[in-house]
Amino acid sequence: MGSLYAERMMGIKNPTVALLSNGAEEGKGDRAIIDAFPLLAKSGLNFMGNIEGMDIPLGRANVVVTDGLVGNVALKLTEGLTSRLLTVVEEELASVLPSQILDSALRPALAEIGKRYHYSRIGGMPLLGVNGVVVIGHGRSKAPAVISAMGRAKRAVESGLVESIRAGWQELTERGDRPRI
Repeated sequence: MGSLYAERMMGIKNPTVALLSNGAEEGKGDRAIIDAFPLLAKSGLNFMGNIEGMDIPLGRANVVVTDGLVGNVALKLTEGLTSRLLTVVEEELASVLPSQILDSALRPALAEIGKRYHYSRIGGMPLLGVNGVVVIGHGRSKAPAVISAMGRAKRAVESGLVESIRAGWQELTERGDRPRI
């Protein structure tokens, strides 16, 4: 479903799929990851194997398979790290640049980067595998994030997300290429 979402809703042809683990080698991870690897390898998906957490922000895979706990931790770690990194960059620039340069050009640019990667801009992501549109957001979401999530849900309904994934699954089944997971 994640592969179909990436293909049909994000326009990524033949999206790469990877399994999040504590090492790139086959055989790394807990029992669930070790058991999932051969299933994904023979699924018919464009499976590239295991990736590590550092590979996620580098965009090494279009779809990252993980359980909900690990995925949530990775997501929130990335959000916190992005915020902290922007703060450190601003502090370091403030220590070496005149305030006029910092205030006129760099602080606005850093603020724009912060907005681009702030969780409230995304709002949430669709929960795939249910017969309807469900968007999951952060429990700490305030009005801007809820509004973004509602916009994402609206786009999912208008674009026929559920129907598109259902049709893609049916096409794969008819071709005999449906992932066997």
